[in-house]
Parts: sequence; structure tokens; C-alpha cells
Amino acid sequence: MTSLLRTAAHQALLTLAVAALCAPATAAARSAGRPRAMIAGRLSEIVDADGRKDVRRLHRELQNGEATFDVRGRLRVELVLRPSVPPSALDAGRLRAHDAEIAAAGIDVVDVHVAIARLPGLVAALDAELLGARMPSRPTLLGAGKSVSEGADLVAPPEHRVCNGNDGTGAKVLVLDSGFEHWKKSIEDGELPGAEGPITEAGGAHGTMCAQVVADVAPGAKVVPRSVNSYAVFQQLVQKIEAGNADAIDIVTHSVIWVGQSFGRHEGPICKLTDRVRKAGVAWVNASGNSGGGGFWSAVWSDKNGDGKQDIPKPGGKAMGQTLRFFQHGGEIKLVLDWDDYEERKTDLDLQLYRETDSGLELVSESKQAQGILVPTVEQVVVQNAPAGTYAAVIVGKKVKPGLKLRIVHLGGGGDSFSVWNASGNVYDPASCDGVLSVGAVPWSQWKTGELAGYSSHGPTVDGRLKPEVVAPTHVATSVGAFGGTSAACPHAAGALALAVAVTDTAPAALVDALIAAADPIAKALPHPASGFGRVRLDAALSGWRCQAGQTDVACDSACGSVGKGTCGAKCSVEVCAPPPEACDGADDDCDGVTDEGCGADAGGADAGGADAGGADAGAADAAGSPDSGGDASLTPADTAQGDAAADVGSAGKADALASSDGVDAEGAAPPKPALSDGGGCSAAAGGA
Repeated sequence: MTSLLRTAAHQALLTLAVAALCAPATAAARSAGRPRAMIAGRLSEIVDADGRKDVRRLHRELQNGEATFDVRGRLRVELVLRPSVPPSALDAGRLRAHDAEIAAAGIDVVDVHVAIARLPGLVAALDAELLGARMPSRPTLLGAGKSVSEGADLVAPPEHRVCNGNDGTGAKVLVLDSGFEHWKKSIEDGELPGAEGPITEAGGAHGTMCAQVVADVAPGAKVVPRSVNSYAVFQQLVQKIEAGNADAIDIVTHSVIWVGQSFGRHEGPICKLTDRVRKAGVAWVNASGNSGGGGFWSAVWSDKNGDGKQDIPKPGGKAMGQTLRFFQHGGEIKLVLDWDDYEERKTDLDLQLYRETDSGLELVSESKQAQGILVPTVEQVVVQNAPAGTYAAVIVGKKVKPGLKLRIVHLGGGGDSFSVWNASGNVYDPASCDGVLSVGAVPWSQWKTGELAGYSSHGPTVDGRLKPEVVAPTHVATSVGAFGGTSAACPHAAGALALAVAVTDTAPAALVDALIAAADPIAKALPHPASGFGRVRLDAALSGWRCQAGQTDVACDSACGSVGKGTCGAKCSVEVCAPPPEACDGADDDCDGVTDEGCGADAGGADAGGADAGGADAGAADAAGSPDSGGDASLTPADTAQGDAAADVGSAGKADALASSDGVDAEGAAPPKPALSDGGGCSAAAGGA
């Protein structure tokens, strides 16, 4: 494809055209002193190309923007509201006057369907309510007889679940995804026993496979599908959870990333939304991403020869060039470039994609948005059904500030590794957000060895935080087909969390630390930047499992709070706990309502300096080994066993509290893993620690 470079005159015409299209509706609006509503970024290119009947340029910009249309051929665009203007301010009648219709209303953005030619008039008419219009921000999906995931029993041991019947009943998981084809058939085939609500079956089966994995791990949990195809829909979901959580969602599982919202410091709008969800007590579980295997490169801006192009090391690293090359086997190319200027947005970089031909490099596509208040620091090039061959990405910039960090990632399919790439630092939002449980991937067949999938994204984040915190199985079976990537790992962790929610009274968001604490380590030094604290695996306490059915002398909490013993019942817990003998410790250990009976003076009536109940002199210890005695304590074997049982309970962490474990401390040492209170009074031997 030949280059479609704009001349200076063409650029001037474009600027004038956009300015005219974005004029305020009234003189009163101008006098108010507020900035005019604008058609920004790629959307302005689409409007201009459509007006000029430039079909090739229009096709390129629609493809780069991943444009979608309704059944009437109207383009979906995002309207950005002015501060303090609610979505309800966009009157349906005024929208209809421009043949526009609301597709989704968020918090400060609203998606509408509108014909491209009628968009300028709509923006002008809504100038008082809008900052402007732009292309919607969209998520990127990750990865690719009754079928049961091979990972289900790896993350939740069946001996823990089967005994007490914990199948996740009482927990509810929201599968926030895209692509729910085969949903109805999955319900009919018994793959989704806890499915709630209908869903439009379109866009592939990615979401359906995620839901099936959750159901395999926690078949009793309710599974709610929700398709998210824009930032406005994302906001809509958060609002619903905040406003009372009418659907009673406990866990959100999200095998999706959002590129172009922040540079990974928890400062972007996506992380603010996940914060609001967690504040409502709902846990958020996210796939870490699939960019660890060669399709990611990060650098600091460098242009030593002053040609306005980023210096990129050639293979071997001994020489510099300006092209980031990769071989594409076909399929979709999706390159996303972003840089660390989301707050000020004063730096403007462009992205060009070339294809290698016999006569040299031929421009295939380019992205040249003008960054500003409505356009974040991101450029994206998309080529669908790309011919096989070698491609080269070029990063262009002018007057770039020194030290600017940038990164580029290939999120399409069918591409080999970049000519130079980074294995770490490639976790994007929401997986990079604080408090979100980020999940890496280990093939289920390599679960015992813990060999990480080569593509599994990992940190640290740009500000040095640990991501992911755990890893879970991937490359598993569903009735729809094989399911891989961190997309498959994520719902395994969500299903395990659902099992824990079902048997505890702890808020789901607070259980995230407990799940991290129960992880089975892979690396010797914890946490590890690639595998976090290790493999997701529910311990006994998180499974609701306390002991083996029929086991005797199981340590337990008596009715009065002392440590007693009992026999493990059919549901893997002690049903009747026998209290211990009185221990002469100032407490009612045997639960008879009397404290320290048979101890000291009560036992033999001796005064403070007299003989004990057995007639020993004042220097001898009493039968209980009282600390008041001057001699050696005399303990019976039963007393010793009782003391050991109590020590076991203490070592099992009976009084431990949940603790945070995210990241590494300032000295670089690994922080301690968080611990979960046993809550069941079980000794370590009984499986309660």
C-alpha cells in the first residue's frame, strides 16, 4: 500500500475543517468562556476522511480505531461530558434530532450511535454538555461430552471439597468479558450449572470459556455474564456495584487488559474504578497478560542522529537502527504504542508500520493522533488479515523531552517476537492496579514443576510493584475448545476465591490476601517477579476443610473458648468439641462455669506456705505445676499432651490476622506472606494451618 502523506496545505485545511465542525452552538456559549466541544483524535480524522470521500484513509482510520457500527450503519462514538454534567442531561429527543441513540451511559462518558456525517452537528448542538467526542476506548481479550478443566483439581484439592461438600454455593462471580457464543448450549449441556441471565451470543466464545472454568472449579457458584465493549460500559458496571450491588456480586473475573489508560502507576481511570469496586467489598481478579514472550519492548526516548525517529537496537545490540521488526504469519496485527506523559500530554509521538518488499519498506499504516485533553498518549495501528511477511514499526517524535519512557506491544495474533524485546514490565491495567489479584499462567501439565508459560506477562510495574501475585493453570479443556493464555488462568483463581467466599464470613475483597498467603511457592525467594507468591491452591481453612472424616483427637475450640479435642465428622469438621481438664490458669478450661477448681488451696486447703494436696512440703510443686511453687513442676503425661495440643494450635496461627503482601519493602527484602486466621481451632496436623 502506498503512503497517504498529508501536505502542509492539507493539514491546514483539516485544522480549519475540524475547528468549523466543533464550533459552539450559540454566542452565549462562547461568552461563557468555556472551551468549545471538539471532535478529537482519530475521530476527527474519520470525519474529515468521510467528508472528503477519501475511502482508503477512512478505511485505515476506522480499522486503527477498531470501529463498530450498529445494524443501521451508525458509528459508535464516545461523548465526553463536561465536569458535573450527568449522562441524564443528554436528552433523547435532542439526540434523535441528529439520528443519534445512546448505546451505553457511564459516569462521565456516554456511547452513542450516530452517522459520521451527522456527528459534527450533534457535537455542536450538545456543546453546553460536552467536552467533545472521540473513538471509544476498548478492551483487548487475552489468549485463546462434558468437559472439565484439568486445572480445577490443581487449585482446589478434591479431598478438601468433596468431604464437606463445598462447591461454591453462596458465592457469585461476574464474568466481565467479551464473546459469549455457545452460552445457551453450555447451560443445556451442564457446563454452566450456576449460570444467571441471558447474554447476546456474539463475538467468539472467550467469555463462555472463562465462565466454564469458573464453574469447573466452583460448580455451585452463580456465574453472571457481562459483555464489556467500551469504557462507558465499564463505568456502568462500577456504578451498579456501588449503588447497592443489587446483583450481589462477590468476585469479578476479567481476562482482559485496557491499553492506553495509564502507564501502570495506579494513577489511571481504570485503577480508580477497580478501587471503587474493592471499596464495595467485591474482589477483582485479572489476567496478567500475554506479552512476556517477545511481543513487547520498552525504552527511553533516544534520537542520537536527530532524524526524529526512536533509536532501536539491531539484533545483537551492537548497532542502532530505527525499525522494530517482526515476522507475521497472517491474522491480525495490532500494535499499541504509549508513553509516560498521561498527566500533561505535552509530547506527541506517532507510529508507522511498514512491510518489507523486494524494493524496500512499504508503508502499510500509520497512527498520527494529536494528543491533548481528550486524546491520551497512545497510538494504535491495526491491520486485519495481514499478509505473511516481515514488518517494521517506526516510532516518530519531535521535541521529545529527555528521559521519556515508552513501550510498544503486539496484541494481535500470528506474530513472532520483535527483533528486540523485554520479558518483564509488561503488565497493563487493570492487572497493574493495586489490590487487583493479578494472575500469571502455568500450563496444567507443568503444574508440579511450576514452569511458567513463556508468554505470561509479569512485572515489576513501572513504579516497582509486584505483579502478578499468583499463577494458575492454563492450556485446559472446555466444551467449546482448548483454552490458553492468562485468560484461562484468571478464572481458575476466581473459582478458587469463590470456594473460599462460600465458607467464610470475610468480605471477598479481603480474602484476596488470604489466597495469596495460601499459594504454593515456585521460587525459593518470595515474592518472585514472574510467579509472585506461587501457584493458586486453596489451603484447608480456605476450603472450609478442617480435618479428615473419622480422625480422632482433633484439636478444636470448646464452648468456653479453651482448646479441646473431638472427632472429625462426615463434613470434615469437629461437630462436638470436648473441653480439656482444668489447667489452673485463671480460666474456666473445662467449661463447667467454675474457674480453677481443684487447684491450689481448693485442692487441699493448705495455706500459702503450707503443704499441697499430696502432703508435700512448702518447697514442692503442686500437682498442676503452679508458678507459685518453689520446687519442680510435676506434670502428668496427659498434662504434657494437653500442653502440646495448645502449642500446636498457637503455631497454626489461630490468632493471626490478614496481612498485605503486595510488593517488596524499601530495602529490597521480600515481605512476609499474609496469613489467614485458622478460625477452626485445628492443629497444623489436622490441616487447619
